[in-house]
Amino acid sequence: MTGPTIQTPNGPLTLARTCDGCTLCCRVLEATTLNKPMGVLCDKCIVGTGCGIHETRPDECRTYHCAWLIDESLGPEWRPELAHIIISYDLDGRRLNANADPLYPGAWRHEPYFSQLKAWAADALPRNGQVWAFDGRHAFAMLPQGPVDMGVMGEDDYAYFEAVGDGWTVRKIGTEEAEAIMRVDSPPGAPR
Repeated sequence: MTGPTIQTPNGPLTLARTCDGCTLCCRVLEATTLNKPMGVLCDKCIVGTGCGIHETRPDECRTYHCAWLIDESLGPEWRPELAHIIISYDLDGRRLNANADPLYPGAWRHEPYFSQLKAWAADALPRNGQVWAFDGRHAFAMLPQGPVDMGVMGEDDYAYFEAVGDGWTVRKIGTEEAEAIMRVDSPPGAPR
């Protein structure tokens, strides 16, 4: 099944599929314009149907499309309501985020998801990309060997990924250290 064609800043995009009653993003993600916090079901959501204000929903919701809708290579096991995970892209597609349903914390640690997230990290890191897993606001930077618990990342926190030997490391750094690294380092060692 092919989804609708939507307008994006980069031109039209035909979605791979439709939501077809999936409403997991309405619980997992934050919607600031609706004063809806992360991990709380939106009061506009009609579970199993969709948005109760679909025609007048804010741009924040209107422009959001999870990876399940965009990427036809994701198999049926990645349907958000089945996986209990919302996959999203940001940083112009350089970062993949796996947000667990708060009713199923750590869902991203289960197979087949966990192995795939590590494989995606192995592919992304050499190209200056990232893979992250989240349980609410609690962040885990994904490395090929597994997740690194980064705690809650604040506005002044950055992740510093570094190739070491045949592997990767990551640590949380502040703004000052990030700026110092950016002055002397260039990707892929630069904070991301």
